[in-house]
Amino acid sequence: MVIGEKLWEGKGKSGASFIKSVGMEGVTSIYTWTAQMKGMGKAKGMDCNLNVTGKSMTPPKGIASSMDQGMMMSMMGDMGVLKGYSLMKMVPGKNPTSVGL
Repeated sequence: MVIGEKLWEGKGKSGASFIKSVGMEGVTSIYTWTAQMKGMGKAKGMDCNLNVTGKSMTPPKGIASSMDQGMMMSMMGDMGVLKGYSLMKMVPGKNPTSVGL
């Protein structure tokens, strides 16, 4: 496998989103999303459903951060877990720019 090789592609839906706390440091929220993923490359034929819950911190100005955790369930009944970390910069009048692992 090549580093950075695309293994899955899919479409997802955002689920529930809740504001956990509000303060001088910003807004902390909890969110969920799901996606149906289609395997490609080395993962061809390994289609799966992805369920993720995350927690984000959005300051009044600057860079927002989030931490995600979730599970992948294949159509064959196999399961895997994942953790993700993202940073996002919101600029007025433009789409947000983000990067994640």
